Amino acid sequence: MEYTPQNLTAQDIPELREQIFRELSTISVLFSALTDFIQLRVSHVAPPRPRKGMIVYADGIDWNPGAGEGYYGYGSASWQKLNT
Repeated sequence: MEYTPQNLTAQDIPELREQIFRELSTISVLFSALTDFIQLRVSHVAPPRPRKGMIVYADGIDWNPGAGEGYYGYGSASWQKLNT
């Protein structure tokens, strides 16, 4: 799913409110669909700025954070393989 913002073309405040409400409703529907599943893309390189709590799926060949292919979480300044 992808969200593409619409141009706001309102001529007055009530119309602007309605356009913003429609945009937020669209975003809400898209986020709700994500609660059914989350799919991580296979990473072939380490993220440039890893942050504590980040989860990735390493391919284990181009990028091997330490224990081969799989899910890794970032914390304490390193990647730790997650049990699956």
